[in-house]
Amino acid sequence: MAFVRVRSSVIHVAAQASQRGCCALDGVRIAYQGTQILHVPQFRIDSPCRVALLGPSGAGKSSFAALLGDFLANDAAVSGDIARPASIGAVAQDSFGALNPLMRIIDQVALTSSSRKAAAERLEAVGLGEQLHRRYPLQLSGGQRQRAAIALAIGTSPELLIADEITSALDPIASAEVIKTLRRLTGPGTATSLLLITHNEAVAYALCERIIRFHPNGEEAGFVALEAPGAAA
Repeated sequence: MAFVRVRSSVIHVAAQASQRGCCALDGVRIAYQGTQILHVPQFRIDSPCRVALLGPSGAGKSSFAALLGDFLANDAAVSGDIARPASIGAVAQDSFGALNPLMRIIDQVALTSSSRKAAAERLEAVGLGEQLHRRYPLQLSGGQRQRAAIALAIGTSPELLIADEITSALDPIASAEVIKTLRRLTGPGTATSLLLITHNEAVAYALCERIIRFHPNGEEAGFVALEAPGAAA
């Protein structure tokens, strides 16, 4: 087990989980400038599944995901035991931020693929047909861009895919297509777990087998209040 210092705190980080797809948090706390923003007594993923994080803004959902994804701000004070998967992908709400507006979609996906044929197959896997492959991001709808961003994120075959509010800017039809894509590419029967950050309970329960709620404020801010099975279980 390696030791990593963040300011005055010590994070005990397992260099790699003991089995593919495994990640775990035990007694983890995050604080900024002396104020605790997250407390996770225990969390674990042992095999591919889909987990939703529910709670209002400021409850600690994004900090939880940033901790697992290893992109937490450097000035965070962190304590506890953390085991992360060897490979992690991420998709944000703003698909423009993930895509180069000056490159065709297939050219971008090919950058993280073994071949152009593999890139085309990956685009097909997220529901983007051949007629869309040579388009630029601005020539795609919001839902199509989000699925292209998913194709980029899964290029390295991540063991964990973190999706942050990826349906919040989409209309119901586009949201349904993105949910369908994530259901096909993540969770049981695949090699990738999904960590979904959302305010939308309908999306969470439609897609995920596990639901985690966060307290919104006060001394219990960020505490994992409830873990329950989702409708997809």
